Amino acid sequence: MRTRENNRRWEIVRVPAALIELDRLKPSSDPLLRKYERICFEREHLRVPGKLQEAKLIHPGHPLVARTIDSILEQDGPLLEQGAVMVDPTDCGEDPWLLFLLEHAIEEGRPDIARRTIASRRVQFVKVFADGRSAFAGWAPHLDLRPMGEGERRLVQDVLHAPWIVQGAQDLARNHAMEKIVPEHRDEVVQARAADVAKTLEAVHERLSAEITYWSARSAELRQEIAAGKDARLTVDNIERRVDELSARLDSRTRELIASKELRVKAPEMLGVALVIPQGLLDLRSGEATPASPVDAEARRRVEILAMDAVSRDFRERGFEVRDVSADKCGWDLTMIEPATEAHPSAVWHVEVKGREAHQDTVTVTHNEIVTALNQKDKFLLAIVPVDQGRVVATHYIPKPFEREPEFDDASINKSLPKLLERAVALDQILSADFAETSRALPKESP
Repeated sequence: MRTRENNRRWEIVRVPAALIELDRLKPSSDPLLRKYERICFEREHLRVPGKLQEAKLIHPGHPLVARTIDSILEQDGPLLEQGAVMVDPTDCGEDPWLLFLLEHAIEEGRPDIARRTIASRRVQFVKVFADGRSAFAGWAPHLDLRPMGEGERRLVQDVLHAPWIVQGAQDLARNHAMEKIVPEHRDEVVQARAADVAKTLEAVHERLSAEITYWSARSAELRQEIAAGKDARLTVDNIERRVDELSARLDSRTRELIASKELRVKAPEMLGVALVIPQGLLDLRSGEATPASPVDAEARRRVEILAMDAVSRDFRERGFEVRDVSADKCGWDLTMIEPATEAHPSAVWHVEVKGREAHQDTVTVTHNEIVTALNQKDKFLLAIVPVDQGRVVATHYIPKPFEREPEFDDASINKSLPKLLERAVALDQILSADFAETSRALPKESP
């Protein structure tokens, strides 16, 4: 792959033969090319001034990505099932847990098995603890983990060989997915499919019924002409045959669409597993930390609650619906939904909340949070809330808080709190209609 314009577009001079062969075995509507003159990963770089060549946008659904993933899974898939040992640098606790990667699919419940297609496929994560507790692990928890070093591995040999790791943990993860996660996925797909089918049925009935009505009326007119002595028998027969075909098509299409509403839930498939060691346990066993004080943990929790409440209140006072998604570990804590009005449609903001004691001068952000912020762009806000002696001092909002992706092995990064606060913007200004234009001139992230 060769770098081209502005280090934002590339040329692929040859796609590996293995990927071409995989694409031949798994044909799609968008076949894999043997070479690509230009590719890019961001829409704004599809076209470059002065260049006629438009780049191909590489995204998760692109055949180049799909076949690369297929190739990796074909070669190294067993390693996922074998498992890995990872460290959660953001977890100050002492309880290790297993992270299970499951894939769950919902397919159309057509009577003809050969014609069944996947309506929705979703990768899901479940965590299981030694005491049998299980929970949804979030949408991308692996982004905040790091590999374990050899020296660290020696500190947790007892955990690596603990019987709970291999005795029933997989069943607990699968049961949790079936009881808690799969039903939510199914309900989402059922509602979306019902709406799509209703819309399509209405369009099909409107179009075919209009044609049937037109040709039926035309047939009646010609029969009147035949009764008056005109020779139009052949034309009438053709028209009535056309009416019959349209009626049969309407009936067939209606039955097909109604059948597509029937969905079949497939059991989750286990794709991989990792044993996750909290940083707090490593620090304790290495002598770098003392056991966490319940008082300190409770104090941090109070600061987090105060910060979340303050930010939620700011948005509720401005008419937003607030949803707490912090447990989902999706890269932000609060989803803010602004109701639609006649002046503008509904808007959604994603806010990551950081509560800090007033004397602290750094804030820790995870790999997942940074990547999410870069992907969300204008719709992501970093909220920093200083708390002093149990009282919220202020709420600061930083739009576009990050400019660069973290390194692959950076599970978390400490940011200078004063430098971040220099880029804070008043919430009302951020929410204003013209902020998208003015935000291009915001101060950039300091190196």
